[in-house]
Amino acid sequence: TIVEYYPITTVPNALQGWAFHLIQSNTKKYYENSRIGWNPSNKVKELCESGARYLIARKVHTINNNVIIGNPIGFVMFQFTFEETMADDNRKIETIYWYINF
Repeated sequence: TIVEYYPITTVPNALQGWAFHLIQSNTKKYYENSRIGWNPSNKVKELCESGARYLIARKVHTINNNVIIGNPIGFVMFQFTFEETMADDNRKIETIYWYINF
């Protein structure tokens, strides 16, 4: 297995689409059964936010001494941001979001 790193500005469109469909197939039913609900356009927006970074895992095969890099098998999307606290003081704290899907 190899892992590729992409800042959001360099993630190929095909990989962005693949990541969205993987999240949809893994989590849509859970969102639909929650008070939040499933909103595909919001999920795409989350996955493409400025500062997002991707680690894409791919299987590697060797056939007749030739290394073949396969299709993606999973990903981690992470981003650093600031979020409001639950206190009423309008402070923001450093936050990291992780989305892991295989």
